[in-house]
This record gives sequence, structure tokens and C-alpha cells, in this order.
Amino acid sequence: WYGDLYGDEVPGYEAFRLDWSDDYFEASKPEAGQCFVISSGQEEIGQINYNPISRADKSTDMDILIARKELYGKGIGSAAISLLSNWMLTELQVSRIRIEVVRQNQRAFRSYEKAGFSWIYTYILNQIEWKVLEKLPA
Repeated sequence: WYGDLYGDEVPGYEAFRLDWSDDYFEASKPEAGQCFVISSGQEEIGQINYNPISRADKSTDMDILIARKELYGKGIGSAAISLLSNWMLTELQVSRIRIEVVRQNQRAFRSYEKAGFSWIYTYILNQIEWKVLEKLPA
């Protein structure tokens, strides 16, 4: 999701903002999906979100983006994923959370496992191999 592994260029602010509905930025509608800034001290270093929660089975997907490579491998992503996913499972009573990662991004894969996600299947889309992981309530 944005970057060489995904075949994407990192978008500017306006392009990034157009990818998200206003609901992602309003706390009054948590079932519509939410987007959060990841901070380290006073610095904004990334973004984490969950998508709209399915009314049928109370499931959702998550995404995360850490902005700079020098911040990778420091546990920031795992901590953010763990914090948000645990909150969704307990407070929003979500039944299942999924997260996808390209096969080559082993660092992210390990980060998701560290946050309590388990691999469930792999698929190929546009010649890119994706791994899907999920987290269920304890």
C-alpha cells in the first residue's frame, strides 16, 4: 500500500485525502471506518485505519502506513495495530479483523503476527501475491 512493493507512488496530501470519505475523520460514526494519525512524541509518523464494519458479520479490515523507512523495525507499527485492533474487538465488538500484506513485505507480516494476527490464506492480484491475516476475539 503505497511504495515499490505495491507498484504505487506515495501520493501527495490531496490525492491521499481523496481516497477517504469524510466519515473516516469523524469520531461520531465509528461503524463507518476511522482513520488515525500515528504519533511518536510530537511527530506525526504514520496512519492507521479500519474500514467500515460489516453489518452482516461485524467484520472489518485494517491498514497501516509508517511514513519513513528509518522508523521500520522499532515496534511502532505492531504497537499501533495491537492497540487499535484490541480496542475494536472489545469496544466495538468486532467479530473479525483482517489485514493484507504483499508476500515480499516480511517485516510487516511479522509485525502483524506480533500484534496477534494469524495467516489465513494467500491470493494473487495483478501479478502481486498477497497474504491475508486475521485477528479474532480472545
